[in-house]
Amino acid sequence: MFAALQEIVDELSAGNLHALVESGASGLTRAELATALGEYPGRVTTQTIDSERANIIGYANDPRAGMLEYRLETDGAPDDLTVSCEYRMDGPTLVRIENIHVL
Repeated sequence: MFAALQEIVDELSAGNLHALVESGASGLTRAELATALGEYPGRVTTQTIDSERANIIGYANDPRAGMLEYRLETDGAPDDLTVSCEYRMDGPTLVRIENIHVL
């Protein structure tokens, strides 16, 4: 799951919003991603995923799926900008952006 999240964070930090949408890694459109990121003053920076900044909430009715919230780094430091993703692990692990917001 964290490898898929790393790919998402790498694309966000590189500004490759179109790639996230085209690959299915985002449930948001490119415009929605750009708006959410544009409302925040910092810039998402390249980072190695730190499981301590992740909040994983499994679905009670399906233990192979749930929500993953991850606090991003902006301008090189951990911040309150959070990416919320749905995950599924009943085949190839799928992590998909559902929201970007301030925690």
